[in-house]
Amino acid sequence: MSSPDLLTDSDIQFIEQALGRVPRGIISVSSRSPEGQPTALKMHCVVGEAPFPTHFWLCHPLLIEKINFLESQRLVKPLELLIEETPALAKAFLEDQKRYQAIRNACLTDLDKAYLLKLGILEQYLEKRGIGGIEDFSKIRCLHMQIAHLISDDNVIGQWLQDHFNILDFSEDLNEFRQRIKRDKLIENAL
Repeated sequence: MSSPDLLTDSDIQFIEQALGRVPRGIISVSSRSPEGQPTALKMHCVVGEAPFPTHFWLCHPLLIEKINFLESQRLVKPLELLIEETPALAKAFLEDQKRYQAIRNACLTDLDKAYLLKLGILEQYLEKRGIGGIEDFSKIRCLHMQIAHLISDDNVIGQWLQDHFNILDFSEDLNEFRQRIKRDKLIENAL
């Protein structure tokens, strides 16, 4: 994937077409497809006078639809069980949560901190909220955030998904992806 950078006009057009709108609070493109399209966005921590828990936001329609399909196959709970039963995975996922916090917290401006302090949630936000704002660091809020974190930084669950399902293959359309997952029984075989 090509290097992340600031938003261009064509990025904004792509994001608007992909998501149906341009989200408020974008800092930059944090990841791009091999063709240079935005795949993930780095977001501000406070947007519209509210804490915004999604620091890395998946924005590429193909990746979103692939993850939607995996979530529709009820993959989140078995992955949480895998984390619970695999100490090395649990440790790596906890490290991901802490690193995500550090990256997100480094983006907090003084105004953000003052606003969160005024709301009485600064300490909680800084220390107790992980990927997607989750408080239980052994749980997964959604798979989209894991992939967005993987392609923007690193993420063990996102990497597990990539290793088992090759989500980041941009040459494979959604129908091919679904057929391969079902035909090869990849979900059943992965767990």
